[in-house]
Amino acid sequence: MTTPKEVIELVIKIRGDDVEKSKYEIQAELNDLHDIKLGYNTIQKIINRHIHLLNSQHKVNVKRHKRRTISRLKAEAVLRDKDLGSLVQIDTKHLYILGRRFYLFVAVDCKSRYGFIWAYKTGSSESAANFLTKVIDYFPFTITSVNTDNGSEYLLNFHKACEKLKVTHYFNHPHTPKMNGRAERLIQTVEYEYFNYQEDLIDDLDEINRRCEIFNDKYNNHRYHKAIHYQTPAKYVRNYQQQQKGEQLYVI
Repeated sequence: MTTPKEVIELVIKIRGDDVEKSKYEIQAELNDLHDIKLGYNTIQKIINRHIHLLNSQHKVNVKRHKRRTISRLKAEAVLRDKDLGSLVQIDTKHLYILGRRFYLFVAVDCKSRYGFIWAYKTGSSESAANFLTKVIDYFPFTITSVNTDNGSEYLLNFHKACEKLKVTHYFNHPHTPKMNGRAERLIQTVEYEYFNYQEDLIDDLDEINRRCEIFNDKYNNHRYHKAIHYQTPAKYVRNYQQQQKGEQLYVI
């Protein structure tokens, strides 16, 4: 192209700031604001030679957003250690026993590492919603928000349950499992420290969940966690709650 480099860069900047701006609008802006006369065919050639200036991907994103019925909120990092229940991470793991597939749901409080697991025959949003109610009943403190990935099990019934229970629902960025890193770590603990040793486990859901109850008790009341200075989650929660009550009494 014989177009001056500075003119090309200006076209790239104008289009980059607004990919919906047409070649005719760019032509008018160049003429009106910069006193540059440039043919719209030349402008289109510049756009075509820079993939990020094409609006095809933008149209795909717009269509995807139109299909969404749930706002995908992202949790701030500060929520992880703000308070008990300020952010509980939830995730799902396929659990294979004697050739049958079950769905293991896990939940962990980011601050105290208090955890809970439960198994289901299906990984549906109905199962996820039921799991949420179990977590709320099991945890010895109020849950104000949860964080999940973008899987279908965390839409529809699960999200409705969050709204009904007044629990804020946050989502990971797509393909970013590290945003749910503490739930991922709990899944590893379940596998490597517990289920891999259950050689007598049968493919019966009630029996599996009986083992889940044993794990929940061990994990929260007897397992010492490095992240909370080698305390059990249950002890950490009790100490924290006592400290909070003491601070309130002192203020009064």
